[in-house]
Amino acid sequence: MKKQFVKASIVTTGNMPAAASSKIFIEGMAAPPFEYNLLADAYSYNGYHTKCINLKAALTVGAGFEIFPGNPDDYDENLFSDEKEKIESFLYRHQIQTGQSFIETLLNFQTDYEIYGNAYFEICRNNKGIPSAVYHLPANSIKVLYKNKLTYIAQTANLDEIIFSPFGVMEPDKNEYLSMKSYNPQNLFYGLPEYFGALSAIILDRNAVEFNINKFNNNAIPESIIVIKGASLSDLAKSRIKQFFADNVKGVKNAGKSLILEMENTNGTIDIKNIAETVPDSSFRNMRLDARDEIIAAHGVPKRLLGIVEGGNIAGTNETRNQLKIFQDCVIEARQRRLEFLLNNRLLMEGLKIKNCKILFNRPYAENPQQDANFYKTMIENGVLTPEEVKAELGYTIN
Repeated sequence: MKKQFVKASIVTTGNMPAAASSKIFIEGMAAPPFEYNLLADAYSYNGYHTKCINLKAALTVGAGFEIFPGNPDDYDENLFSDEKEKIESFLYRHQIQTGQSFIETLLNFQTDYEIYGNAYFEICRNNKGIPSAVYHLPANSIKVLYKNKLTYIAQTANLDEIIFSPFGVMEPDKNEYLSMKSYNPQNLFYGLPEYFGALSAIILDRNAVEFNINKFNNNAIPESIIVIKGASLSDLAKSRIKQFFADNVKGVKNAGKSLILEMENTNGTIDIKNIAETVPDSSFRNMRLDARDEIIAAHGVPKRLLGIVEGGNIAGTNETRNQLKIFQDCVIEARQRRLEFLLNNRLLMEGLKIKNCKILFNRPYAENPQQDANFYKTMIENGVLTPEEVKAELGYTIN
């Protein structure tokens, strides 16, 4: 009999997710510390937020990878060639089985990591017990299960729970999983996305946009009313007022129109009153700029990479380059190293039994190649560095 797993409920207040403790819930299921749907929706709430997520995922894996010797000090050309061919064969089978390139699978995985702070691979093995393909498991469909001192995951699919065992724990009728999560001091089982502290700014910005959209689309208040005093409205005048609001006020194209009330009594007086409430445009603009800066800061992405060039910014080229290098070293390269460890130490070494090859992602380059070339040329000419030391520093293999 198939075991049924009961979903744990998550209590929220308003639009903000409530933190959940790391205690174990019903039948071993641990509740996520946030609502997946809220984070998925927030992905499209703010253009800069979306761009930051896509940019970090693309820079991490989008430039591809190379296969290098696993241990340059114990390099064996024949072993390296054989194992490299085995990796390439695995990548080819993966593309046939999944219908997408390995880079695309990695990109989906990394995008989930940026959105949810959690990302999952499904590992499929052939009849010999060797991994044959890696699938991306959407993180918003995953719940963590803890039983027998092991951490399993359950994927909700068509109202059924599909259980995956930890990688290396081969059980009948179960595929395995590999995961990567950001550190979350409040939860043992789920990571927390990097931007989580700015989630309120993302929602605030979205509400501001929707307010303006609704104001344009449903503006049922005319800018002013022109009233002729001294007589009562006729039925015809009342009918025209209703028709005016129905046909001429709602919508962006009708903004700024006035309502004129005509009365049959010629002894009446004319009174013009402005009734529209004016909301200063500067308040919305400042609020959205503050939200934008908070979101970008939470992601740690330099503004220049998002196409933002602020007036009056006197930062020089060197400062911009330094910001890009910090982003490269502390944000992108840190992610690449974590993913490389997951692929090299778990999938290749433990799964495919490959010990003489490793995958290294291509690093985004934020330096000035011409300046670097001149610098290293000067160092060599002055005897500060040897050509071999320059090669080693730049990551080239010394034969």
